[in-house]
Amino acid sequence: MLTQNCTTGSIAPYTPSSSQPWNRQKAQHLYRRIGFAAPLATVDAAVNTTPSILIDQIVDQAITTPVMPAPIWENWGFDEYDAIGTGATIQRQHVNDIRIAWMTSLSTYGLRDKLTVFWHDHFATIFEDYGAAPHAYKYFNILQRNSLGNFKAFVHEVGLTPAMLLFLDGAFNVVGNPNENYARELYELFTMGVNTNYTEYDIEQTARALTGWRMPDPNFGYWGTASFEEDRHDNGLKTIFGVTANFKYFETYDPNNSLDIINHLFAQRTNEIATYICTKLYQEFVHPTVDESIVNSLASTFISNNFEIEPVVRQLLKSEHFFSEKFIGTKIKSPIEFYYGLFTQCGLDINSPIYGNTFNEYFLTDSSSVGQKLFSPPDVAGWPGHRVWVSSDRLISRWASATETMRRTNVQETNQVENLRSFAKNLTNNSNDPTLITQAIVDFVTPNGFENQGQYDAALTVFKTSWISENYYTQGLWNLDWDEAPNQISDLLAFISSQPVYQLN
Repeated sequence: MLTQNCTTGSIAPYTPSSSQPWNRQKAQHLYRRIGFAAPLATVDAAVNTTPSILIDQIVDQAITTPVMPAPIWENWGFDEYDAIGTGATIQRQHVNDIRIAWMTSLSTYGLRDKLTVFWHDHFATIFEDYGAAPHAYKYFNILQRNSLGNFKAFVHEVGLTPAMLLFLDGAFNVVGNPNENYARELYELFTMGVNTNYTEYDIEQTARALTGWRMPDPNFGYWGTASFEEDRHDNGLKTIFGVTANFKYFETYDPNNSLDIINHLFAQRTNEIATYICTKLYQEFVHPTVDESIVNSLASTFISNNFEIEPVVRQLLKSEHFFSEKFIGTKIKSPIEFYYGLFTQCGLDINSPIYGNTFNEYFLTDSSSVGQKLFSPPDVAGWPGHRVWVSSDRLISRWASATETMRRTNVQETNQVENLRSFAKNLTNNSNDPTLITQAIVDFVTPNGFENQGQYDAALTVFKTSWISENYYTQGLWNLDWDEAPNQISDLLAFISSQPVYQLN
């Protein structure tokens, strides 16, 4: 475990000082952890305000940002898709449409949709297992709406979404033949963690309390809306955490209903739930190795605010602990962070057309190929994350696809050529010094720059290229307005993205 000391800071709000200045590096650290990094103008605007005010603005925006509008196919069923004739293909396209809109939103709004990815990983479901695009949208909508809301209400609602009822067999949990899948994951993965303060008997009894829910039309793919049927519910007494009552999974969440199984869970295992969820939030925003004292402080905030997520996130992001230099560039980027972050920092447009698609569509394909396909995590535990993201085969694929991505930026049908030029000009005050430009770009797109001068020299060699004579640089004849400059910038960015330090967030 990390220990709390002067290098990691406390949960107290970060107050800039001469020894801990508020600067580009810390602002970029914030934007990298809450989204896909940020372009130069956003970073510089952040530096001109205080971190506390900035974080309040970011969290407030996340709370007030409208959710993605419902698609026209939100309530389509078997008949609507069957009428098209290629229902399965259209459904896959509909789910991909959500992915694309999600990533577009994330690159714009950051925190709300970064948390949506986090909660998708936490309350994992797999599209291929439930197979209906309308279910995927409803599940996504719940994640977006609750991303900074009340966690108790969130747990109650997500368990009744068709995606979850089908994925973890809640729709097949009936009196006399209880299915324990959802009850087990409710405790092990969604609220308390593996081997915490519950028994196998608690799981068995909870499964009985969860009976009664079903999905219609089993012969047509379980389309439609979930419903509760009293004759499928076990109305007998259940003993859960040592308390005996006729616990039930009610359709409407009422925080004052003591017979609601979710309320009973939170009332009896308050500390366990708070610690587990705050640990996961800490690992998402700070570091995989947890500082228990910080987590305990966050858990106290969680409990005192009746399990509202927003105060915990606000407290953590404002803390001097979060901004400690010890944590800058110490998390390994997920594929989504890897692909989208480079574009975002350089002011490039993910929705720019390229070869009949958009960069966004290519990024979704690339991130899927190296292990992170939205709506399709590997199992109920979600993505393992961290070092698993950079296994030997996945790392090689990252490098290759990043090089191809930067090559695509120089295709003239896109607007990326001039965006690359503007990025370098604005970052360097339109310098014509290749050494200064190279170092400025390296330092901006990586958390801590390169480790040694040799790496900067190698990057400079890439930037200069072999087909521009050295005398153009030494005599000051070359500049960023040259036709070749955007290609030089994209080559440099491809080189940077293959370096170990760029894999870190």
